[in-house]
Amino acid sequence: MSEEWNTFMRFKGETPVSIALDTGIARECPLPGYPILGTLALQLNAPGLHGLTDNQEYERVGEIDDRVTAILDVDDLAINVGRSTSNGIRTLYFYTRDADTWAKAVKAAMKQFPNYNFDVKQVEDSNWDQYWQDLSPSQWEWQSIGNQGVLRSLHEHGDDPSVARMIDHMALFASKAALYTYSEFLKSQKFDITRIRREKLMRGKHMIEFERVDIPNDIDTIVKPLFDKALELSGEYDGWASIVVKREDG
Repeated sequence: MSEEWNTFMRFKGETPVSIALDTGIARECPLPGYPILGTLALQLNAPGLHGLTDNQEYERVGEIDDRVTAILDVDDLAINVGRSTSNGIRTLYFYTRDADTWAKAVKAAMKQFPNYNFDVKQVEDSNWDQYWQDLSPSQWEWQSIGNQGVLRSLHEHGDDPSVARMIDHMALFASKAALYTYSEFLKSQKFDITRIRREKLMRGKHMIEFERVDIPNDIDTIVKPLFDKALELSGEYDGWASIVVKREDG
């Protein structure tokens, strides 16, 4: 297990799904010797308004996650690759060497939590197809993960993400025509263009840099249309940056 865990949100129709995923394991999977996907579906006792984990149940569900994972770590019986929460159900995903032993271990662990209803399933998945199809992030979800990474870095330096400030962005395009179309889109969204590099410098593409005053707490909402428009033009939204802004005392 790589321990490169990231969380992100996705929607199935109008239903929110919270996913926590070991994204680093994507560089290694499928791991030989772990051909069985095992899932533990746990019914939440007090789900929040949108079917996700409520604050009052968060710690208890975390205890269940930790207990089940610890038991399955013994003798490398299984690898915990992720979890999802939606519609009042928390589902843990494991790849295991032995389906029967895995199921018995999970059921033994759940005896410590008699107030929770759960369901255990196993399916042959030697290529780890369900990891890629059901859990692996989309292009936008990878960007959202990156956004949260920048926010964490700012937080570590004492930043207050609720304070508006200038946020810098960059995008890359293979053609000058796409670059021009994107620049016009940016103007319509009240962004100021700070630099355009028409020579193919970065990864053989033209580069545009732009900025606008925004609030980092809203970064996914800010970046999503920029990301989508760049993708529509066969380009690449290449990220954002901000200075650290600390809350003033008083």
